[in-house]
Amino acid sequence: MINLLLVGALLGMVLGRFFRVYVLIPASGLMIALALTDPGIFAHSFWRSCFNGLVILAAVQSGYVVSLLASFLPALSLARRRSLWASHP
Repeated sequence: MINLLLVGALLGMVLGRFFRVYVLIPASGLMIALALTDPGIFAHSFWRSCFNGLVILAAVQSGYVVSLLASFLPALSLARRRSLWASHP
């Protein structure tokens, strides 16, 4: 489970860096397929497997959002520096 969460978050970060939000639709399908092919799926109940799938989808989407925010940080820092220099005579 932890491995799939890490893979989901990293996949979301890569997708957020290079693609638009529509790529999350097939990526979500891929992560659901990975969650359903987990070898430990037969040891859990149906609802536990559904919960695992939802957690993995949340990891992909969280990774996507983190990647978007990380790409805006340098621009915000540069804008702040410019405003500080513009305010001093």
